[in-house]
Amino acid sequence: MVIGSDLGKVKGNPLLPPCAPKGVNHEDFFRECRPPACYFVAKDYGHLDVLDDDTKGIRGIVSYCLCKNGKSTESMRKFAGGIVVAFMKVI
Repeated sequence: MVIGSDLGKVKGNPLLPPCAPKGVNHEDFFRECRPPACYFVAKDYGHLDVLDDDTKGIRGIVSYCLCKNGKSTESMRKFAGGIVVAFMKVI
């Protein structure tokens, strides 16, 4: 199972590259997976939207500078958690 974020290809700031540029992102990872495989994309969310809302210290500073984030981390966490639970019930 591959869960991708649509904002991974968008730069978080003008000085650094995106978290998951074309060629090394979820699309490419899924193409390399062997069946059975499934693929989900969270539109309008970023890579780090599954993390805590307020990451402290140097980790927080780095994470907020590197990747583009969506508007609601809670929605992304519910989406990812629900997909994982559903996937585990199927297999």
